[in-house]
Amino acid sequence: MTNPAPLVIENLGRVRRFNLGMALGFGLPLAAAWHWSELAQWLDPFYLRLFLGGYLLVLMGLLFISRPAYCRFELTERKLVARSFYLIPLFFMREQRWRLEVLRADFRDFEFTAHNYGLTRELVVSVREQGRVVAYPPVSVVLLGASQRASLAQALAQWQVG
Repeated sequence: MTNPAPLVIENLGRVRRFNLGMALGFGLPLAAAWHWSELAQWLDPFYLRLFLGGYLLVLMGLLFISRPAYCRFELTERKLVARSFYLIPLFFMREQRWRLEVLRADFRDFEFTAHNYGLTRELVVSVREQGRVVAYPPVSVVLLGASQRASLAQALAQWQVG
């Protein structure tokens, strides 16, 4: 009897679009700084600085709150393998890379959580370890599409019951 092919869910395409969007998003203030003298003829420099500074603060705040990450979930008959790494490395974050291997016998529960008005979406996996149920640290799934999150939730629910 052959084993069925593993279910693989990853967000590589969305990560590429995110990186392009961030390059364009941070490129706007750079272009404005490059053409400062021309822009200062049309706008008061105080308001121009205020707009660009506010724009950068909002953009950086959204990045800090959402914590975008590349993630890959591989679900086989025997185990769940999840890998993730954060796209915005911050020195005060504990772990930039995250790897989890859970055997089907140890898997107990999963939960998708949303914080900050839906800007932060995370997956929390609970496993049985040394006789008690332990929740692993959450992994950011903010760059997974809604259909990918739904198929992952459906697969984990079937895997949990089965």
